[in-house]
Amino acid sequence: MLLEHQLGRGYIRAMEEALEMEGEEARRAFIDNALNHVTLLREHIFKEDNVLFRMAQAVISSEDNRKLVEEFESIELE
Repeated sequence: MLLEHQLGRGYIRAMEEALEMEGEEARRAFIDNALNHVTLLREHIFKEDNVLFRMAQAVISSEDNRKLVEEFESIELE
C-alpha cells in the first residue's frame, strides 16, 4: 500500500507538469494521469476499508480505539 502512495504522488506530479505544457499532448497527459489517480484512489480506499481497517479492529482494544477517536476528533477541530 505504500507503493500506492508513491504512485499517487507520481500521478499528481505528472498532472502538474502537464499544466505547464501546451497543446493536445499536455491535455491528454493531464487527463490520463488524472484518471489513473482516481482509479488508484478508489482501489486504495477500498483496501483500507475492507482489509486494513478490519485487520486493525481485530488487534486494537476498545480502549485504544476510543483514544484514537478522541485524538482524531481533536485534530479535526484544529
